[in-house]
Amino acid sequence: MKPFAIPSAVVESLETDEDTLHTQPNHDEIVMVVEGEADFRVGEETQRVGAGDLFIPRNTVHGPIVANGKRFAAISVFAPYFDRSPENFEWERDKTEERA
Repeated sequence: MKPFAIPSAVVESLETDEDTLHTQPNHDEIVMVVEGEADFRVGEETQRVGAGDLFIPRNTVHGPIVANGKRFAAISVFAPYFDRSPENFEWERDKTEERA
């Protein structure tokens, strides 16, 4: 029998216009939007998303761009297992601070 990865899931609700762009170098992600709308960047493309889902391949910069005062909620499913520890994220805002 081949080993398999057990995915993990996270539910998030955002009300921020803060920079949320990030990369998970070792995890694929499926995002299901359950509330609200936002522009969502995946790689070099930004598109408007609402209820539904989108796939984010590992090592691709991504994140919602939530308008100030708006609410956005999504369920994210990751594979392989994802534990939200700092070594599993690369934040774009940290890269910007390092360049400054």
